[in-house]
Amino acid sequence: MCYRITAIAMLAIMMLAAASLPAGAVWEDQTVWGAWISPDWFFPGTRKYNEFDVRQTASKLLDELAAQGVNNIFLETFLRGYTIAAIPDKTSGLLNIPADGPVPKSQLPIYRHLNWNFRVENGKPIDTLQIFIEEAAERNIKVHAWVHCFYWKMDNRDIVLPWHTGMTVWNGMLVDYLNSQRRFFQSRGNVSSRTLDLLKECSELFSRSYDDYELERILAKYKVRNSGKQLGSLITYIMELGGSPPDFILIGSQDDPFPSGKNKHLGAIYMDPGNEKVHEVLINALDSIARSHPGLAGIHLDHVRFAVDYQGFPPELQKREWDTIYFNQYNDDSMKLFYQYEEIIRKRRAVISDFVKDVTSRLGGSMAVSAAVLPADPPVPGETVYFYSKNSFGGQDWYRWNVDFVVPMMYGYIPWRIRQTVKKWTNDLTQIYGEEVPIRIFPGVSHIQKAKLGLLDRDTWVFFDLTLARDLRFEKKVSEDVSLPKGN
Repeated sequence: MCYRITAIAMLAIMMLAAASLPAGAVWEDQTVWGAWISPDWFFPGTRKYNEFDVRQTASKLLDELAAQGVNNIFLETFLRGYTIAAIPDKTSGLLNIPADGPVPKSQLPIYRHLNWNFRVENGKPIDTLQIFIEEAAERNIKVHAWVHCFYWKMDNRDIVLPWHTGMTVWNGMLVDYLNSQRRFFQSRGNVSSRTLDLLKECSELFSRSYDDYELERILAKYKVRNSGKQLGSLITYIMELGGSPPDFILIGSQDDPFPSGKNKHLGAIYMDPGNEKVHEVLINALDSIARSHPGLAGIHLDHVRFAVDYQGFPPELQKREWDTIYFNQYNDDSMKLFYQYEEIIRKRRAVISDFVKDVTSRLGGSMAVSAAVLPADPPVPGETVYFYSKNSFGGQDWYRWNVDFVVPMMYGYIPWRIRQTVKKWTNDLTQIYGEEVPIRIFPGVSHIQKAKLGLLDRDTWVFFDLTLARDLRFEKKVSEDVSLPKGN
């Protein structure tokens, strides 16, 4: 374990050098050196952990990070619809949150192998997040909760690890959907009892857990055609019989609800940011995590966007083979198409901006709020472009977000492109705000050495280790310069 901790610590370093945050922000005049870390990287689910295990591992990891000069970490806290953070409903005693089955309304589902009988001290749960906060404080390191907002999970059983099962905050909505479709088919009276039994069994499964392996078994039992994307196959089956798709999940097409990107295999499930219930559940979850963990330094929003593989678009606008769509401003048909895309993207930007505003209105001022963003240009007043990249579909108008800083994910970009892109964004922000720009930009990069050698012409950057991201490793073999040289 000690060797693994050291390796992860060395791989996870990201440096944000000499960057003071805006006046009045939580990090006023403070230099930020940070590291993104995930529980998946150093708490493999091949066993269960307890408070002692987590504290011991956290202590060793944070010693390594502190030795590298790190003073902020971004700990993956809300992922795949569950969390590593318990919500106390008492001021003292033990807190027992079931790993399967319904979770009390006052609680959030907990990552299965990081779930034990949590101690509660003065209303503070001693869970994985709080342990990291406490251990980090002893080393003058601050902890931000890294949260995946509207991304739920991949709908591919072949990428799911056995311990990536369990209840999620979204299961209840899925159960309600399946029950409503079963009642609909019963009222019509023209589907077989086998179909009704299928929906009942799937509903019962999701009422106690989200288990891709078990869902795959149920689909095979009822001879439902399985495309390799389990939930997508079930939704396709329902829609082929005349049922409706779920209105809280972004859907691609009937034959492929969760499409893979061009030349890719994985299909992501995204909750619909425009759904009021989704918005409410997520805001309440983030608020509960933040307010129940004293000493938490910030909330770091990831996947704070719509899906970008045409989910949620009308069928006639789903150009899946195109990564960028160009329009001819002198052609009426082309411009008609342009205005259709423009209207959808405009609405998406408003929805995401409203969500970010809700987060900052609840938490801003008490802690830092930051966001990882796609490397797409938000709109600039008076400027019109006649093309849209798929990244634009995310709806991230971050120029106008009231956040402390953003991290554009520029993995794989060559240094020249990073320099030029950040320069353009900085000029855009200056045009909007003048010299007092309220948002800092820290490029997210995947090559440590190129950044350390000064090839970005800046000392502020964020390192993300692509080799530790299982989804990306599965999708494409990654060859990256990911380790710090010995002696550094």
